[in-house]
Amino acid sequence: MPKYSICITQRNNRATVEASLRSVLDQIDDNFEVVVVDSESSDGSQEVLRRFAHDGAIKLVEQRCTRGKGRQIAFENSHGAIVVSNIDMDEVYSPRLVALLEAYDRLAEGRVLLALSSILDEEHGRQNITIAPRELLRSLGGWHDVNYGEDWDLWRRAAEREKFAVLVFQVVTGPDPSAGRPRLRSRYTRYLAMIQLGREVFAESEEVHPSQRALYLWARFVSLFKPRFNGPKKFDPYQQKYLIRSE
Repeated sequence: MPKYSICITQRNNRATVEASLRSVLDQIDDNFEVVVVDSESSDGSQEVLRRFAHDGAIKLVEQRCTRGKGRQIAFENSHGAIVVSNIDMDEVYSPRLVALLEAYDRLAEGRVLLALSSILDEEHGRQNITIAPRELLRSLGGWHDVNYGEDWDLWRRAAEREKFAVLVFQVVTGPDPSAGRPRLRSRYTRYLAMIQLGREVFAESEEVHPSQRALYLWARFVSLFKPRFNGPKKFDPYQQKYLIRSE
């Protein structure tokens, strides 16, 4: 039985998937298992993953799903006592994962830990590795079926139980995960998920352009047919009160 489960969900990351996965596999041993959920990729990345699965390096689950559902499926198909999530296949990882887990055991054991590359606002989305005990994740209800903000939602529920912490510990080396994503599709996906999660889509002082308003109204309509996972609308996981020091 492995101690650590690395749970991955991915779709259409052909340009980076092999380098990303190798950067993880090259630094782990028999204390780890790697579970990958592929959401019916159509760009050839699925074939790359099947090769790794055939060689026994990963466990592969192929199922069309949202990111949140994919994280949950990977979790449900894993067995380790400690779950490492948000290891995404559009990013490449330096050989610091084991050191990060040692820091987790020393500083945040028993909590949901968010490992960031930086606490600076412009880099919040750069690295969001989440580490937590399996039983805590199970008691929190795991990840909800949304395509954006699924990790924020998990952190929020952990913080409500005073089981959330943040550590600045850089592991991601590149590339930029935001590069090349279709802007309108990404914005619509974000609006819909934020409505499902009960989050405020626009800040009070934010200037909303007509195209944004149109996407928002369409997302509101679609949300009528989607599950809701409401909680506190305002939760900032990057507050200093959650930050723990590595020294």
